[in-house]
Amino acid sequence: MKDVTVYLNDFNSVENFANILSEFESDFDVLSGRYIVNGKSIIGILSLGFENPFTLRILEDRDVEPVLEAIKDYLVER
Repeated sequence: MKDVTVYLNDFNSVENFANILSEFESDFDVLSGRYIVNGKSIIGILSLGFENPFTLRILEDRDVEPVLEAIKDYLVER
């Protein structure tokens, strides 16, 4: 499991981000404060708002590097 910080600032970035994660078999959580949503759910991520960066939790270690490469445009820190 690995946590990284991502920033999604509009609907298009959320849609692209969720679609990228949907290409992987792993499960992903997006955390904001006390809320946790499915990283593959556009509606779930949108419900968190755009004010702050999110934490993406990659639950499968085997997918960490490929996922980080695929979402590099959204990473705040690695």
